[in-house]
Amino acid sequence: MIKKALFILILNIGFVYAQDQITFVPQAKIEYNFTTNLKNSGLNEYKCNLYFNNNASYFNYKQIGSNAISQKKQSKDDYNISVTKNIKIIDTSNHYIYTNRKEKSRIETIKLPYAKTSFLKKDTLSIIQWQLVNETKLIGDFNCKKATAHFRG
Repeated sequence: MIKKALFILILNIGFVYAQDQITFVPQAKIEYNFTTNLKNSGLNEYKCNLYFNNNASYFNYKQIGSNAISQKKQSKDDYNISVTKNIKIIDTSNHYIYTNRKEKSRIETIKLPYAKTSFLKKDTLSIIQWQLVNETKLIGDFNCKKATAHFRG
């Protein structure tokens, strides 16, 4: 009985998700690559796609050509000899963010570092009321204006 109820629940979730996928028709697409240079992981390059229309957007990115994340593991073997292993980890999963402004919702996949599985996170969109402040700052070659807002308290 529980297996049947679980099967019906999963089937319904899949059907609702499939309906959302069918109704999203993008009007435009933007493709780009970006590179991060983080202290502990080195250079990592990502391929990104953004599809959007007036009501919704679909964004996905995936790590491509990178130096990979390096991690050292030290352990002792059966003979009590210290062994150091260098491990290189490449994030091979796709990351997705679907935002629906009409329904005020966001669905995204989250993969924690070194985790084998991804998680699905559903959230409501918050409308942020930005206030421009009469303050500017030069960041690189850009003259930036300051803005403030309250976000979730």
